[in-house]
Amino acid sequence: MGAAGEAHPGRNGVAVLSERLVKGINTKSGSCLRDLSDLAHDLFIELRDPDRALAVADILNVLPYDGNRDRWMSVERSLALSSFICRELGQTERAAVYDQLLQAPDTVETDPFKARIAAKVRQRGLNEPNLYDKEIFRSIDNGNRDAEREWRLLRLETLLFLRSHGGSNTLGVGELDHRIANELEAVRA
Repeated sequence: MGAAGEAHPGRNGVAVLSERLVKGINTKSGSCLRDLSDLAHDLFIELRDPDRALAVADILNVLPYDGNRDRWMSVERSLALSSFICRELGQTERAAVYDQLLQAPDTVETDPFKARIAAKVRQRGLNEPNLYDKEIFRSIDNGNRDAEREWRLLRLETLLFLRSHGGSNTLGVGELDHRIANELEAVRA
């Protein structure tokens, strides 16, 4: 954690997160997991440092799904980002492993009825994702660049998640790759 902060001096967000995490990492703390996930995203998106982002994300990527959806959301963000970074670096086998880990909760349910309902809900979420179009356009119309950027970051997370799932019935892999590239360009500008 300290290495990430030292590698990017003067970057307040990275420094604050690194300082908080260097004291220790509690894998049962949702806020600690969120800080790790945020640090990995900041390193990749803001600072264009995929190697350090992947190193930080890998701290989360080894955590198994424990049934706690709140904690899992940070791991999920980290796995989706790691999968994307690995694909960008040409490490497709490693990206596939992250994709499998991301989809682990999809097969946890043992009751056939509940599993079938969960699969339908999951597929609906993949086919009809919230891409925050209204919120982004409202921010643009109001000239609120900070709000627009925050909404675009949420959209990027959704697109990365969809990409790790191999797309959906409504958004194919090629379309997702194109949209991810556009969102990265928009938030980095």
